Amino acid sequence: MKESSGVTFLFRPSKPLGIPRVIAPQANGKISVSLQFIIPDLDISDADNENYNKLIKNCHTGIWRSSTARMKNKAGAPATLVTIAYYIDYIEGDLECHQIIENTSRLLIERVLGMVSYCAGIKLRGINIINTTIDNSTFKAIHNMTGRAQSPKIEFSIPQDLIDKIIPSDKIFTALFWLRRGLAESDPIDTYNAFMVCLQIMARDWWETKNPGTAIPTPTFLFKQYTTTELGADPELIDKAWKKRNAIAAHGNKLNIDADDFIGLTELKFEAVNWAYKGINLALGLDLKNAPRPSQNFFATDALMNVD
Repeated sequence: MKESSGVTFLFRPSKPLGIPRVIAPQANGKISVSLQFIIPDLDISDADNENYNKLIKNCHTGIWRSSTARMKNKAGAPATLVTIAYYIDYIEGDLECHQIIENTSRLLIERVLGMVSYCAGIKLRGINIINTTIDNSTFKAIHNMTGRAQSPKIEFSIPQDLIDKIIPSDKIFTALFWLRRGLAESDPIDTYNAFMVCLQIMARDWWETKNPGTAIPTPTFLFKQYTTTELGADPELIDKAWKKRNAIAAHGNKLNIDADDFIGLTELKFEAVNWAYKGINLALGLDLKNAPRPSQNFFATDALMNVD
C-alpha cells in the first residue's frame, strides 16, 4: 500500500529564527552549537541584558556566550528570544550528534528557565526551540516542535549575588527543576508533589552539608528535621503536610479523592512553595528580605483549576 505523504502534527513545527545572534568560533575537536528559543511574556529591558547573560553563563560551564533580545508575537505580547552558543565534543554520525545536542540543549533550557522562574516566582516556558550547528560558513538548523504557552505578565528583579557571585550546585539546579514544575499551577496533586520533591532534595543537601560522612536518615525524619530546624516551620503543619504527601502524592493509598482533598492540597501547596523558596534562598546564601519569592499570581489559584 502506498504511504500517505501527509503529516499530522499535534504541535506546530518551530518557526525559523534566522541566523543565531551569537556563534561559538570553530575549535579543534568541537562542534559549535547555537541554541535559540523564545520565552513568552518575558520582557527584558536593554539595561538588564548584561545581567541576564551573566545569569545564563552561570548555568553551565560549557556555555561560550549568550544573547537576549526583545520581541513580540502576532498579538503584540512581549517575549524574549534567547540564544546560547556552546560546544560539544566532535561526534561522527548525525543521529548520535543530534541526540547529544538535543539533550544538552534541554539541560541548558531547564537550567535557564529554572533560574528565571525562581527569580520571577512563577513558571516560565521555552517555545520554538531550534538548534543550529555551525561548520565554517555552513549553518544547519535542527527544528523541534512547539506549542502555545500562556504566562501572566509579571515584574521581578534578579538578586545581584546571583549575577556576580553565585554559581549554583548541581543539587540546587535539581531543586529548581522541581520548583519550576510546582509553579505550573496545574493539577494540585502534581504541583504539591513537585514542591515536596524539591524540599526533599534540599533536605538531603542540608544534611550532607551539616553532617558530612554520616548516614542519611529516613525520608520522614530528614524532611521533618530540615523543615522545622532550618526553615522554622510549625511542626504540626509539617506533620500534616507529610501525611498528605504520603496519603495522596507519594503512595496513592487514598482511594476516594474528593474536592476537600484538592482544597487541602491547594492550601498546603502555598505553605510548601514558601518552604521551598526559603530553603533555596538559604542554600544560596541570599538575604531573605530581598531574595526571590513566589509571585502573588501563584496564590490566586482555584482549587480545581486545570485539573488534568
